[in-house]
Amino acid sequence: RIVGVGLCGVFELIRESRSAQPAFCLAVLRALLDVLQGQQPEGFRSEPPEVVDRMFDLLLDIAASPPPSGDRPQTSGLGGQVSSQLTSYACACLLSLVVARGDTSKTLCALASLLMSPKSLVAEEIPMPSILIALQKSVQAVLLGKTQRPDWLTHGIPKTARCGVFQLQLPKTSSGQCSVASDGKYLYLFRQGTLHKLGSGFGGTVKNGCFNSLTATRQPDSKIRWLYGLSSLPLL
Repeated sequence: RIVGVGLCGVFELIRESRSAQPAFCLAVLRALLDVLQGQQPEGFRSEPPEVVDRMFDLLLDIAASPPPSGDRPQTSGLGGQVSSQLTSYACACLLSLVVARGDTSKTLCALASLLMSPKSLVAEEIPMPSILIALQKSVQAVLLGKTQRPDWLTHGIPKTARCGVFQLQLPKTSSGQCSVASDGKYLYLFRQGTLHKLGSGFGGTVKNGCFNSLTATRQPDSKIRWLYGLSSLPLL
């Protein structure tokens, strides 16, 4: 009970710091997201409901409520960026919490609040919690009866799938082979030593738009390292 009382006090400090110290509140939410998404689905099933409910109400308030009136005039500056990140990380924490709790009623309540949230959340980029990915993979494993899900590179595209096609105006080379990766927002095409960053049409990007191109043999080391960062992106 003493631990629960302490956690409830911390939750109130987070709620109050949203307006007074938004940068501090953002740092706390980032740390909380690391803890929550490191759990297993339904890992909080046996935790005291009074603590989980207070955390759920706090995250729901930050995620689904518009920013404080004191932050609205600064939406184009640093204050607006912090307020935007506050709601984004609060949404990610909220999704992680309901998955870790495994309570259907809280899951539906969280999803309904986010889907019917103010227009200010339309342009938000919500980090994808790893616990949500783990839940998705476990559900797919149960449905398919196997731990590894077939991908279209080895099994082809299903007949009922919907695919989008667009053409790229790239210089002709001796080899047509290339590597493709995506972060869900941009497409990264690596071809003949050149990395192209293309818009996918999702997340506010322009479909078929080339946002940047880097040649590994001609750029400084600081930009070449960007190529190696693609190792963490899922291959298409």
